[in-house]
Amino acid sequence: MENTNETKDMILANDMLKDKNYYCSVDVKDAKNQQMLYNALEGCDELISKEIGKEIKLKDIYMEQYVKERDGHETVAIRTILFDADGKSHVSTAFGIANSVQRLIRVFGDPSTWTEPKNVKFIERDLKDGKKSFVLKLV
Repeated sequence: MENTNETKDMILANDMLKDKNYYCSVDVKDAKNQQMLYNALEGCDELISKEIGKEIKLKDIYMEQYVKERDGHETVAIRTILFDADGKSHVSTAFGIANSVQRLIRVFGDPSTWTEPKNVKFIERDLKDGKKSFVLKLV
């Protein structure tokens, strides 16, 4: 495997999912939350790549690993779904977003323990190799 920024990001993000292939902070004991999660898994409300510069009140997180084919090779990718305080879902497969989420959880704990949603902004940052990455910024 090449030692690129994307590869490093993938290793960091996969660390959070090492014991199972998904992470979910949504309280699925509640029927309304079950419906919200299921509907997001079938199709999210917004693509984070189309929301750069937008701020949301982050309430819950769902992440899952999946296998995608790229240049004839199968690679593991991570789909991250962020739920805002209004229940709207925002999705990305960018490893930068997955890593931002992992860092948020390491610093602030599981979202189920937060006393209030975190205000985050979707931003794009330049990488050393000339590519771009999407990340979260606390605001």
